[in-house]
Amino acid sequence: MRSALPASLRSMLRPASAFARRIPRLRDRWRTVRARRAFERATAGPAWLDVPDLERLQASYPFRPEYDYGPEATRARGCERRAALLSRWPRGAEPARRVLEVGCGEGMTAVAFREAGAQVFASDVEISRFDIRARESGVRLAAMDASRLGVRGGWADLVVSFEALEHVPDPGRALSECARAVRTGGLIFLSFGPLYLSPWGLHARRSIAFPYGQALFPIEVLETFARRCGREFIPPGFVNGWKPGRFRALWEGAPRSLEVISLEVSRDESHVDLIERYPSCFRDKTDRFEDLIETSIHVLLRRIV
Repeated sequence: MRSALPASLRSMLRPASAFARRIPRLRDRWRTVRARRAFERATAGPAWLDVPDLERLQASYPFRPEYDYGPEATRARGCERRAALLSRWPRGAEPARRVLEVGCGEGMTAVAFREAGAQVFASDVEISRFDIRARESGVRLAAMDASRLGVRGGWADLVVSFEALEHVPDPGRALSECARAVRTGGLIFLSFGPLYLSPWGLHARRSIAFPYGQALFPIEVLETFARRCGREFIPPGFVNGWKPGRFRALWEGAPRSLEVISLEVSRDESHVDLIERYPSCFRDKTDRFEDLIETSIHVLLRRIV
């Protein structure tokens, strides 16, 4: 259906429409600028908020939807993760025939690779979540620590890990094991988050409704509050607490046998108003503003020797 407006008027309105679409982005950018300024100017002040603040924040935010572990969601997530890797696949690189997944969870990402024709070995420290479909697909599943992978050196054409490295106690050791397990010329793809100091880095969506709980309140206060409310609280050791810079040092200081093919860092600036409101709490946890908004890392490496 053609517009009733004359072509000349539509032409005049087009720039205004484009500017209107930019307004939300400009507003969000300005919020981040203000939050950064408050963070950088923060002086000595309270490192933590009090329990009444916790109760007020909890009442101000709705709980986010539960992470979906249903059969359709896990299958779709597995396919999406494989597609995310393929979108970064180096030009000219051969398809992976042998794939090792580290921290496989229910194993449905491994299934996506298996259905594409690869021989797949999947591992996790906790095997109770392994999906029966993963077992029936021909994926080899095993309970293994990321720092001690039970595969021979150079077995894999490709090592992948999704949403796991922020949980591993020793990411450096895990990376070394991945490098040992992949053949020369093979690839390692690590995609993980949310990182600890980012908005949802606490990994406590079932008990704490608001972002940045780990930066605003001591863990023991959050745990006591959650249990008082009858909600499950995951122990602090569930995540390793690493900041983005510490992960970055892994790639920069990687053995000479590894080269970085691509590195992407996702950001979440949608809750910077809390940084602006309580800058001393955040400055007490880090000197780098980006630690608070860099939420996930996606790195592709190649073993060259």
